[in-house]
Amino acid sequence: MKAKSISQKNKFQNLYILACIFFLITIVSYFIYWTSDSSKIRRTINSGRKSIERKNLELCLSFFSKNYYDSAENTYDEIAKILDFLFLKINTIKIRIKKINLKIRGNEASAEIHGTISMTIGKQKIFLGSKNVSPVYLFFRREDDKWKIISVEGIDFTIKEFL
Repeated sequence: MKAKSISQKNKFQNLYILACIFFLITIVSYFIYWTSDSSKIRRTINSGRKSIERKNLELCLSFFSKNYYDSAENTYDEIAKILDFLFLKINTIKIRIKKINLKIRGNEASAEIHGTISMTIGKQKIFLGSKNVSPVYLFFRREDDKWKIISVEGIDFTIKEFL
């Protein structure tokens, strides 16, 4: 009788040890993934997408570097004006990201983003994105341990077009 209870006790101990090991591996894996540069940039992109869909200007601008500058010669202040204007005009906006290709080099990174945008302005519905549409490129720099957008390519407009 004692041999059987010792055997069961060993089984429970082994099961407990396996559960603890699995739990530790899960926590370590999650921590490594959650803190990786790749996951931080992907979370920044996803949070930025949500802030645009919610038309939250302050949150959206928090993802941009104060040193932002793009090929259309827009600066951070001009991006703020463009987004403010667009958020006033757009009734609804939905962004669907289909694919993100990341390249990280030290404190700089780029993201090639493929996806679609649908929005309504007044009663007009607009859909952007298909297999024929070029991707959008976001360029990032690490600033104070956060990844900030320093430039965007693939969407060319300036504040002058909205005035």
